[in-house]
Amino acid sequence: MADDFKPDALKPIPDLKCFHEFPDPPEIIPGRAPRDWMDATSSRFAYRCTPLPIANSSGWELILPAALSATWNGDPLVSDMVIKSSDPKAMRV
Repeated sequence: MADDFKPDALKPIPDLKCFHEFPDPPEIIPGRAPRDWMDATSSRFAYRCTPLPIANSSGWELILPAALSATWNGDPLVSDMVIKSSDPKAMRV
């Protein structure tokens, strides 16, 4: 069993397969640790909380052409997620 252990740095990065459903899809990039809101904290204090930059750099980011806000109430239905934007083009789906 001990031979099965691999530190995260040695594990392969999983593939992400995406398919275009619209003529102009959003760009998808690997997650980044830096965040504007973290930079704006006094002396960049937010970076001293190690889980924050780790979480930021995990996963993927969708680069959207308009500002959106999303609220989820924690329940399992699609209707439990509310997405809003002041830009009508952002809500084309």
